[in-house]
Parts: sequence; structure tokens; C-alpha cells
Amino acid sequence: MTSPAYLPCLHVELPLDAAYSALLRLNREGVQTRLAPGSGPTRVLTVCGDVDEAWLLDRLRRLSGAAAVVRTRPHH
Repeated sequence: MTSPAYLPCLHVELPLDAAYSALLRLNREGVQTRLAPGSGPTRVLTVCGDVDEAWLLDRLRRLSGAAAVVRTRPHH
């Protein structure tokens, strides 16, 4: 019996509207994402799987209109 492959996840905190927009756009592009509560009026967008991190961060920066997109840890 083999164990399932570990899929690393990237967590990015974005403003509420940008997070929902990015979620919808990335899902349409075939990137599996999910949202979780962030701090204040933000959401943590989580992307797991085989996605190039540099491409993803650049794509999120463009989708959100932010000057920079910062990785974060999920809030529990």
C-alpha cells in the first residue's frame, strides 16, 4: 500500500473582493482553490497541487491589482 502523494499548498491573504475574483478566475483556468477566513476584511486563498509558485503569485498580483501578494499561513 502506498501513501497518497503530498501536495504542497500555497496560502495567500487577499482583500475580500480580490479573493473571490481570483477564486472564480483560477477555478475557470483549472486551478483548484479554496477560501478561508483571513484577518479582518480578508480571505486566505489556498492553492494546492502542482502549480508554479512564481506564476501563481504573479497571476494573483495581476488579478487583485495589488502591488505585491504575500504568502501567509491559514488562520485557524
